[in-house]
Amino acid sequence: LTKSVAVHCANEGFNIRCNSIHPGATLTAILKTAIEQMPEVEEACKRMSPLNRMGTVEEVAAMAVFLASDEASFCTGGQYAVEGGTVSQHPRM
Repeated sequence: LTKSVAVHCANEGFNIRCNSIHPGATLTAILKTAIEQMPEVEEACKRMSPLNRMGTVEEVAAMAVFLASDEASFCTGGQYAVEGGTVSQHPRM
């Protein structure tokens, strides 16, 4: 969908870029609550990533800020994983 929308917007001259952000295990309020109730969730999430940690909401937000900035003016149709290498380590995910 991201690529289709990006191509459509470009072809129509809309001057709209379309990208998607794919976060991995991110330490949100909901995940913090789950960890409080089931501490094993934290280790399971960490093991999924080669970086051996979960992401932060600030790291996901930083990608969004970058993609919305002029520095990303030539980025469209991209799918950006903010997941600490999880998919690289587990390609079938």
